[in-house]
Amino acid sequence: MALPDEFDLSIDATVPAAPVLRACGEIDVAVAGTFLDRMLQVVAERPQALLVDLRDVTFIDSSAVSALASARKQLLAQDARLVVIADSLSVRRVLEVLGLMDAFGVVRTTDEALETIRRTPAD
Repeated sequence: MALPDEFDLSIDATVPAAPVLRACGEIDVAVAGTFLDRMLQVVAERPQALLVDLRDVTFIDSSAVSALASARKQLLAQDARLVVIADSLSVRRVLEVLGLMDAFGVVRTTDEALETIRRTPAD
């Protein structure tokens, strides 16, 4: 199945202990499987943390949240952590309503994410 033109993923492994998976567009049921697969590929490399940058994401649904939760579960099993970078109201609102801001370590910038993993251990 082809992915929608509005969706894109890229990985920045400049900091190998904390690679950044950048998503762009909408993350819904049509692309959530690809989103999860890409996160799990990074998790398999056993990073200290996975930073998921959703600043260019315009919409997430329950399948996106489920994918994030699955990746977090795998990371925690490795004593690693998930940090979500999100500054859009639409994404933050979904995570806030679901009570996942703390569990997903939601911050607004990459610098905040890197600082978070430097000062706090995995949950």
